[in-house]
Amino acid sequence: MLQNYYQSKIVTDGLVFAIDAGNLVSYEEGATTTYSLINSYTGDLSGVTYNGSTGGTWNFDGSSDKITIPYDSYWDTNVFGEAEDFTIMCWTKCDNFYNWSALIEKANGGNWSDSEGASLWINNAGFYAVFGNGASGNPTGWGFNIGYLTTNTTDWFHLAFTGDGTTGIFYVNGVSVGSNTLDTRTGTVVPSTDPPRIGVRPGSSYYGGQIPTMKFYDRGLTAAEVA
Repeated sequence: MLQNYYQSKIVTDGLVFAIDAGNLVSYEEGATTTYSLINSYTGDLSGVTYNGSTGGTWNFDGSSDKITIPYDSYWDTNVFGEAEDFTIMCWTKCDNFYNWSALIEKANGGNWSDSEGASLWINNAGFYAVFGNGASGNPTGWGFNIGYLTTNTTDWFHLAFTGDGTTGIFYVNGVSVGSNTLDTRTGTVVPSTDPPRIGVRPGSSYYGGQIPTMKFYDRGLTAAEVA
């Protein structure tokens, strides 16, 4: 992993998935598949284009582009689904803030509550960390969301959502912007065989902007590790 990242300082403890548009081990321009730099997971690109001018990013057009991580039952209890120890993170630069869409989500529907565990969302008011139980219609006890209000389309943002088994914390550019107890989510998680997706809320809105890197951990990173 360190060789793949040219000995740069990244946290590898608990890392289970990492893709990088600017790393040839993970992605080659023109390909329709990206490969995780750790483990054997892949991501299937649909409509997503590549921009090499900023070191390598994937461009999402906001109308049909997405990356799909083929379903594996591992994700039902790790990182997503029933998992309460997790970290999901990415860098992003938005073309605009509109509608509701998911940057990272495993879900079988279009509501917040349809998120199976941890997810990162965007709407016309900013970014959101969402923790759901997979039940449709936002029923009582489905979970929670933590918002960061912005409509900045000029700057890059680093988003990270962590869970340590007790508390979920949303970080923006390395700074905590809110937290909630994970036991806010009550009841049994409603599972599905839907895969984790990047850049789309299932059956609904698509994300418009750039994402160069993304990482998933099976534990909650500390504030220092996120930074």
